[in-house]
Amino acid sequence: MHKKARIIIFILFNLIWVTAAQAIQPFLYPACLTDDARLTSYYQPQDLLNILHRYTTIVIVPEPSTECSAQVALLNYQARDLSPMVISTALRAYQRAADLGYVKQHKLTIVDYSKPSDQPRLWVFNLDNNRAIFHTWVTHGTGSGERYARRFSNNDDSHASSLGVIVTGDTYTGTYGYSLNLYGVEKGVNDNIYKRRIVVHPADYVGSSVARQYNEVGKSFGCLAVNTKIAHELIDDIKGGSIIVNYYPDRSWLAHSPFLNQNTVN
Repeated sequence: MHKKARIIIFILFNLIWVTAAQAIQPFLYPACLTDDARLTSYYQPQDLLNILHRYTTIVIVPEPSTECSAQVALLNYQARDLSPMVISTALRAYQRAADLGYVKQHKLTIVDYSKPSDQPRLWVFNLDNNRAIFHTWVTHGTGSGERYARRFSNNDDSHASSLGVIVTGDTYTGTYGYSLNLYGVEKGVNDNIYKRRIVVHPADYVGSSVARQYNEVGKSFGCLAVNTKIAHELIDDIKGGSIIVNYYPDRSWLAHSPFLNQNTVN
């Protein structure tokens, strides 16, 4: 085949890829617009999107600050039972944390406390490749509620979970075994987390079997306890400067968090 013909074929091939990418984008973004958008037509083009994302560098550039960005779509494809709005909120908080120098590794943990505890409501995403690497059960504090977490606190002895943006620290071996220090970075919302000894630790009272038997998992004093079988691996994946976002549709936090509203001073 002549060189000129090969060049023409290469150009045509790339034009087809770009045209396909532009064609499927209108199907992607409508599903980002509402919490309950679960359109079949949204998920079908995702496989094509993943192929395009893998084999070309000119198709879609993720925009973490955009609610219906390609990155939101990619993460939602990995976590279909996690609302695009929650993903978008967490990505916005992550980007602000990165701008402020908190991010040392590109992992984002989202805990959706709007879900009941008998559902797996913790996701860990690797943002280098937009892949979900964990989806599991996690506790909330005894002071936050029963099956659902409804109350959140930054106060000592509240035994409640805290909302907001959290930075992971180093590991240690404590009362519950291999555990992970956490640092809250939202003043008045979660900045007492380290002082309260709110950590990630293993526990036998959280997991699928407990959830099935009791219709909820056990509760902590505010710690993010995960099942013993996966705790060590999960902790090692997120330790050392990744971001956790404890989400709940709390109007005050959504309106005033400096990680979600850049005109707000922390």
